Amino acid sequence: GAVNGEEEVPVGVQAVLVRDAASAPDILSHCAVRARNSGVLLATCFDPAIPQQIESNLVGQWVEVRCKQDGTLSVERAVRPVSDSHELRFISRTASRDLTQEALQFGGGADKTRLLNMNLSNDLGCSWCIAPSEMDSKQVGSKSLNLAKLAPKLPAGIFTPQAVAMPYGCMQKALTHDANAKDWLPKLEELLQGLHPTSSNAEAKGIFEQAQVLIEKL
Repeated sequence: GAVNGEEEVPVGVQAVLVRDAASAPDILSHCAVRARNSGVLLATCFDPAIPQQIESNLVGQWVEVRCKQDGTLSVERAVRPVSDSHELRFISRTASRDLTQEALQFGGGADKTRLLNMNLSNDLGCSWCIAPSEMDSKQVGSKSLNLAKLAPKLPAGIFTPQAVAMPYGCMQKALTHDANAKDWLPKLEELLQGLHPTSSNAEAKGIFEQAQVLIEKL
């Protein structure tokens, strides 16, 4: 019943709920990447009550899954969207993704759009670079951390990729460096103020392309 990460997301699937963290695929696994690219919800249930509820009351039923802003999930019985199997094929992943984005965009009603809050100046007190022995969940992502934890447990002669990591905060550390803080950080902050949850893909792409030009000048 686990998701090992090598699976393809079946056509027509709108969401994949993994019953617990032990069964969850890596965030960079094939399955996780394909789910993100297809707009499919891939969520892990850390609350055992959710899979228990599904197994006891919702097997074979249509359900509505909501992923809230705090990361919690709710799963409730829902009415079948349409009765015509031909029309069902038109319920697309894109529509499902758009509904989720709309829910995230409008926290205080459809007439209010929240601005994005980006950290461009707090370097979290990080170092420029850390070795595997220094890695923890506050400094690196799960892939680097899992490799660091795995290395000492392997038998002699079996190795993991050897590397150092730039911890969370390095980008901010570079932006607030004396060489960049006066000229480039203010320009980047001003540019990114134009990015908000309701920005179209084209608008966001244009902003990120301009941001890339500024970052390349650091």
